[in-house]
Amino acid sequence: MTKSIYKSYVVILFLIGLIGCDSIQDSSISYETRVDDFGIQMIFVPEGKFLMGIDEDQVAVNGENAAPPHIVMLGDFYIDRFEATNAEYQACVDTGACSPLAREEKAVNDIYISMDVFDTSPVMYLSWNDAKTYCEWRGARLPTEAEWEKAARGTDGRTYPWGEETDCSYANYGLRSENGVVCFEGHILSIGNYPKGVSPYGAYDMAGNVSEWVQDCYIEDFYSQLGDSIENPIGIGDEKCSRLQRGGSAGNSPINIKTYRREPVTSDYTDYWSGVRCASSP
Repeated sequence: MTKSIYKSYVVILFLIGLIGCDSIQDSSISYETRVDDFGIQMIFVPEGKFLMGIDEDQVAVNGENAAPPHIVMLGDFYIDRFEATNAEYQACVDTGACSPLAREEKAVNDIYISMDVFDTSPVMYLSWNDAKTYCEWRGARLPTEAEWEKAARGTDGRTYPWGEETDCSYANYGLRSENGVVCFEGHILSIGNYPKGVSPYGAYDMAGNVSEWVQDCYIEDFYSQLGDSIENPIGIGDEKCSRLQRGGSAGNSPINIKTYRREPVTSDYTDYWSGVRCASSP
């Protein structure tokens, strides 16, 4: 074990130790769920501490904006079990609350549009405002960046929602791959296709398929600014601030679907991979 890897290992173990063994969640536990007024399943994430971010020695591969690691305390919240679907978003459009999406026909090809699973596939081409409007129409909200990471990562500091290693049985990803492994299925898949890839709390597709908007403004050194005592953090900025997408997409390599990966984009950014899952407070 090299000195730098050993240092990272010690730091992560120390921070996990600060959380306390009793608070680490077992992925085999069944957590409370509820169904909202629109028939959409949400999973309960209990209050408590978790490890957010990565060690400084890992930034060369994962990006400087995900360091340093820090312990965050969050209150109880709910988050969608699945990514929002085309049918669910269309229900919002039908009421006039949400705007129809300006999809690029070259990207959303005839094969995808005509698929039987189109209604149950994640909605795409959402801007941050589209995602925010949809969640608020449901009486919910966008998750904060910290809430999203805890729902994906649990409390043990894992790299992916399911653990440390990855292959094509866990998620729809890898159209762009740094090691020649391509797991991309040729299009975005309907929700819930990868039961092996669920998070510690039972959320599906928090890595790959479509990227998911979160509430925060993007602040590059936000983690460094937070200090030692961190409770329910959220990046605040003006209306023109860049926002964040989390989880990566089917178009990303394994590096970009890690639970701590932060992807800053402008709030009006929209593409084939931009989706959402909503959150709410109890």
